[in-house]
Amino acid sequence: MILLRKELRSLRPFLWLIFLLAGLDALATVATEFPDQHTIADVFDDFDAGFAYFVLFAISFAIGQTLIGRERSEDTLEFLDALPVSRARIYWTKWLAGYLVLVVYLLSGLIVHLPLHVWSLTSDDPSLYPEFWAAMLAMDLVVVAIYLSIGMALAFWGRFGLLAAAFYLIGTWILQETGLPGMERFDPLIYGDLNVVGSALVVPWEIAGVQLAAAAVLALLGQLAFERLGKHPADVSGWKRAATPLFVTGLVVAVVAWFTTGIYTSLDEAAEMTGEPEPAFLEWETTRLPTEHFVFIYPNNQARAAEELAAEADEVHDTVTEFFDVEPRRQLVVDLTSNSPRHAGTAYWGRIRMNLNAPGLEARLPAVLGHELCHIYIDQLSDNRVSEKFDATRFFHEGLASWIEYRFFRPEGEREQIRRVAAAAHDRERIRFEELASSARLTENYAAEWVYPLGEVFAAAVIDTWGEEAPARLIRAFNRPDAPTGLGGISLWQDTFQAAGYDLESTIAAFFRLLDQTVAEERDWLDTLPELRGELITQDNQVGVRILPAGEDDTTKLPPRRQLFVRFRQGPLPLERSQEQCDGARKWGLGIGRR
Repeated sequence: MILLRKELRSLRPFLWLIFLLAGLDALATVATEFPDQHTIADVFDDFDAGFAYFVLFAISFAIGQTLIGRERSEDTLEFLDALPVSRARIYWTKWLAGYLVLVVYLLSGLIVHLPLHVWSLTSDDPSLYPEFWAAMLAMDLVVVAIYLSIGMALAFWGRFGLLAAAFYLIGTWILQETGLPGMERFDPLIYGDLNVVGSALVVPWEIAGVQLAAAAVLALLGQLAFERLGKHPADVSGWKRAATPLFVTGLVVAVVAWFTTGIYTSLDEAAEMTGEPEPAFLEWETTRLPTEHFVFIYPNNQARAAEELAAEADEVHDTVTEFFDVEPRRQLVVDLTSNSPRHAGTAYWGRIRMNLNAPGLEARLPAVLGHELCHIYIDQLSDNRVSEKFDATRFFHEGLASWIEYRFFRPEGEREQIRRVAAAAHDRERIRFEELASSARLTENYAAEWVYPLGEVFAAAVIDTWGEEAPARLIRAFNRPDAPTGLGGISLWQDTFQAAGYDLESTIAAFFRLLDQTVAEERDWLDTLPELRGELITQDNQVGVRILPAGEDDTTKLPPRRQLFVRFRQGPLPLERSQEQCDGARKWGLGIGRR
C-alpha cells in the first residue's frame, strides 16, 4: 500500500491535468450549448467520440512512459532493489497506480456529462439510459487497461517507443482506408466508432478481447524488461538477460501473426457470408472542362451530362451578371462530383458543387447552376456582408436566388409550384416578417425550408415595387463603409432599405399582398390539403408518432400521398409559444406536443 501511494503521488500532475480537462469540457459545454438540452447524441457524435479515445490513448501512453522512464531518469533503480519487494511487484504496482488514475479520468467524464443528461430529461424521453452508460463504462475500463499496457511496454524503447506507436496508428489507419478487411481488429482507436442501436451501445467485445490478450502479452514482456533494467548482465539470470531481444522479437512476431491471422480470418468470414468473391467497383477518373467563365470537374462516366451543362453555362453566367450589373469573376470552379443526398447544389467560397446523380436533375442543371451563381455574386457584391448576417438574411439570399432561378432558367409554369408552398404557409400560419427575418426562429417554429418559397415571394415584392435593379442596390447597401454594426433582424433590414433609398414598410405590405393574391388563386387547391394531427405512442420503451386526420377517430385512413414528412422540433418552446403551437397544430398537419 505504501508503494502504491508513492506511485500515485508521482502521478499527481496527471490528476491535475485530468481535472483541468474535465473543467474545460464542462465550461465549453455550458458556454457553447444549451445545458438543459444535452442528450446522449450531443455527448458522443462521430468526431467527439473519435477524438475522445485519441486523447485517452495519449494520456494512457504518457502515464505508461512516465511510470517506467522516471525510474531510469531519476536513477532510483538501486533504491528499488533495496526494498523488500520484487521488481515484478513494483512493476504491477505501477500498472495499478496508472490504471487508477485513468479510472479517475473516466469518472470525471461521467461527472460532467451525466448530470447534464439528467437535467435534459423531458416527459417525452425520461429515461436515464443506464444500459448505455454501463456498457460505455465497462468498455472504457477494458480500453484503458489495453492502452496503459501498451504505453508501459513501449516505454523501454524510449523515444523510439513513441515513434513506433505513431507509425502503428498511421499504418492501421492507412490499411483501413485501403479497404483491407479485418483491419479494425488491429486499431486501438476503433472504440471511437460508436455503434448505438436504440439506446444500447454495441461493444466490440471480440475485438476488445483480442486486443486485451495482446496487451497482456506486451505487459508480461514489459515486466521481463523491467526486471533487467539497470542491472549488469552478470547479475541477471540467463533467461532474464534475454528479456530485451525476447521483447523485440516477440513484439514483431506477435504483430505479424496478428495481422496475418486477422486478414485470413476476415477473408474466410467474407467468403462464408457471401459465398462469392468480393465485387470490384470501378473508380471513375475525373476530367476538367474549361469554358470562358468556368472550369468543370466531372467523373468520366457522366461526361454527357457535364458537357451539356457546360454548353449552356456561360450563357447562364452572363444572365446572372447582367441582372446584378457586376463584373464577372475569374474562372469559377464547378465540382460535379458531389453525392449529397440533400442538396442539388451548394456554393461556398467561390466554388460550386453539384450532384449529377440526383434523380430527375438532368433537365434542371442550368437552373441549379444559376441559383448557385446568385449566391456567389451576392457575396461578391456585399463583400460577404450579407452572409455574415446569415440569420437575418438567409431568406433573402435563398429567395432572390430562387426568384432568378424560376424567372430565367425554369420553364413557364414551374413557379406555381414554389408559390403554392408559400401560399399554404401564409394561409395556415400567417407568419410575421420578424419571423421570416430570423432563420433560427423560422426553423424552430416552422420549417427551415420555407426560406425558399417565402423568400422568393419577398424578392418578387422587392422587384415589383422598386424595379429589377433594387436587389443589387440593397446588396451593395450592406457593404457601405458607414453601415452600423451589431444590427440584426428587422432593424438590419430597416437600415439597409433606408440606405438604398427604399421603404421597408411598403415592401412588406407588397409582400403580404402578393401572398394574399396567391392564396386566393390557389384556394381550391389549398382546400384539398388534409388537416392532420399527431398522436404520441409508446411501445417497448420506444417512442413514435402516428399521423391521423384531425378530429377523426383512429380508424380513419389518410388519403394516399406520395410522401408524408413529420418534423420534430430541435428543442422545447417557451410555455406560451408552445401552447399557441399546440392549439394551431391541426392547421398544419404536424404533430406538435409540449415537452
